Amino acid sequence: MTKDESGISPWRPYQLIIELEGTLPHLERGFRISGAICYDATDMQLTADLRDHSDTFLIAAMNKDITTFDSMIDALHYHMYQHVVLVNTGEFGGSAAKAPFKLPHHRTITHTHGNEQIVISVFEIDMTSLMHDGIPNLNDEYQRRRKTIPAGIRRTGL
Repeated sequence: MTKDESGISPWRPYQLIIELEGTLPHLERGFRISGAICYDATDMQLTADLRDHSDTFLIAAMNKDITTFDSMIDALHYHMYQHVVLVNTGEFGGSAAKAPFKLPHHRTITHTHGNEQIVISVFEIDMTSLMHDGIPNLNDEYQRRRKTIPAGIRRTGL
């Protein structure tokens, strides 16, 4: 935590999940996005609970511990089996977006380091890239790129 954050404790009375209506009609639901601040994202129970309910996990950060958070999103994108986006302040650097694909050049969508900078990354997330074979018009390339689904995932569409 930063110096100004000492004494912080988790407090999350509810978890917001944004569903983009009509984006996954074959599943009769929309693409779902949820997130947390950097400190709450370290709660493994939160990410375990969300992995079956969200399709992308966003982490808003103001954190100096770049190495820990790089390692955390390296683990989360696979264990949650979804895109994970970490947005850290330009003061400290260390923002990234990753997906659970086999090869590193497919897995890393964006990754920036360095402090005292402003970086704007614009990228697309294909909402069906991690879905199962029953999806109409699913690109075969995504099927070859995906890692094996980890044990215990029960999210629809995988």
